[in-house]
Amino acid sequence: MESTLIRTLSAGGVALLALLAVGTAPAEAQAGGTITGLVTNRATNQPVQSAQIFVAGTQRGALTNQQGRYILPNVPAGEYEVRATLLGFSQGSARVTVADGQTVQLDFQLSESAVALGAVIVTAVGTEQRTREIGNAVSNINVADLPQASVSTLTNVLQARAPGVMVAPASGSTGTASRIRIRGSNSVSLSNEPLVIVDGVRVSSVGGLSSGVGVGGQSPSRLDDITPDQIESIEVLKGPAAAALYGTAAANGVIQITTKRGRAGDARWSAFTEQGTWKDSYDYPGAFRSEPGRSGSGLGGSCVTYDIAMGNCRDASGNVLTQIPGVKSYNPLMDPRTRPFETARRQQYGLSVAGGSEAMTYYVMGDITDEKGVLPTNGLERYSTRVNLNLYPTEKLDFAIRTGYTASSLQMPGEGNNTTFGLWINALLGTGDFDVNRGFWTVNDQQMFAFEAWQDVNRFTTSVTGNYRLLPWLRMTATGGVDDVSRHDHTYLPPNVITNNANNREGTRRSNRVAERNLTGTLNTTANYDLTSAITSTTSVGGQYNQELYRDTRAYGQGMAPGTRSLAGASRLFS
Repeated sequence: MESTLIRTLSAGGVALLALLAVGTAPAEAQAGGTITGLVTNRATNQPVQSAQIFVAGTQRGALTNQQGRYILPNVPAGEYEVRATLLGFSQGSARVTVADGQTVQLDFQLSESAVALGAVIVTAVGTEQRTREIGNAVSNINVADLPQASVSTLTNVLQARAPGVMVAPASGSTGTASRIRIRGSNSVSLSNEPLVIVDGVRVSSVGGLSSGVGVGGQSPSRLDDITPDQIESIEVLKGPAAAALYGTAAANGVIQITTKRGRAGDARWSAFTEQGTWKDSYDYPGAFRSEPGRSGSGLGGSCVTYDIAMGNCRDASGNVLTQIPGVKSYNPLMDPRTRPFETARRQQYGLSVAGGSEAMTYYVMGDITDEKGVLPTNGLERYSTRVNLNLYPTEKLDFAIRTGYTASSLQMPGEGNNTTFGLWINALLGTGDFDVNRGFWTVNDQQMFAFEAWQDVNRFTTSVTGNYRLLPWLRMTATGGVDDVSRHDHTYLPPNVITNNANNREGTRRSNRVAERNLTGTLNTTANYDLTSAITSTTSVGGQYNQELYRDTRAYGQGMAPGTRSLAGASRLFS
């Protein structure tokens, strides 16, 4: 069976700008000027290292060195606002006029302060603005400030760190998704998942399309394909303003992710490793059943109160019982002979390098994740790489190139309402006796763990953003990118292991191949000008194009030949 869904969304804006200009001769291209200076602690007069200096409304920035000095070369002529920020200090800001071929000295004195810095976010039109200047509610999460031990996945980053954002785990299994809601649910029938944007590109995240096989209500997480160590910041947009910026797809809110970028200077290497183990130490309740007797309830031969009242409960000789013959109990989740839980482990290794020159900066990272869940049929292997480049060919033109690749393999156990392969329903509704199906209901532990469900993913995400400064107060920004996900969902059940129906007895093989692709294109022109000395106006006009493709091809086989695992070994095929 093959199904294809293509959805194209486009939005555009056209504006007419009338200018009254005084006749001037066009200026020849100049090399631009230089802004340099010293950042010191106002209280001690000592230099401040690693302060971030950036020109508001542009991509130009630098870090102060050990002597507290910084330099911003090749700044086009014009008037700018320059800001200095560092955690633990109040923000410094000053306006400066730059002339071609000249160097401007601009020093900052920062005061130590426990007040949070004025957050700067990247808006939908690609410009940087302070949060207090945005007309809608925005929450900013700086990943570098989070405790490393608590952020093993991107979902963990969002947990309890942004007002109005609720993260509810749908399963305790490794690699599965959580439900993310921004300001609650908006619909009882449609998706309530927020829109996710990475470096200006819409990406596939979580939802019902994350898995093509049924294993009991759980689904893998596409959001967690992104390693938290690759992320610089996260902005969460809420309310109607999110839909105004991104269209109706953002009605449930927007999670906007910006990955890390390099800084000018020598190469800085960073390596990390994470190791951990955990155990399931919960004291599970046992399963209770009546002593031997036949009833009409179908629950393993137990005699419940309803069966006694209806006269449906009989002993081994066929005599009708008038009272429950007795109760027996057995707990297959706590008996060492049947307890399925193992010691789970997680290990992750990562290596990154960042640096560059005034003409180009780079950030390169690779990491490996290996995680094993508490059940023998639950595990995750993931390999991820990222290469981010920033190019500055001229003083008026710059490019940002972001590329990431992820390959993962996830094995999922049967859970939830899966009556055949689900552990919990078969254990908690067990027979009450180890000698009867090892204490499990319809399928025992040895049988259910013979069933395998896998998901293999290859994901490629890339975006290119170009900024061109037409005039000191006018800038054009264009972004284009793609998020491409290739997914293989497959299951295997060997023959003659589970005999509760004919299909299971013969053995089955399922193979679903899914292709998801999101294309994004954005073009904006932004004008910044001062109406008065105290009022600054920002006007943007542009459009956005988005195309979503979903293609699903499914195949299913029954009657597996012993020793074979592929569809070629099935006697009957369906597609």
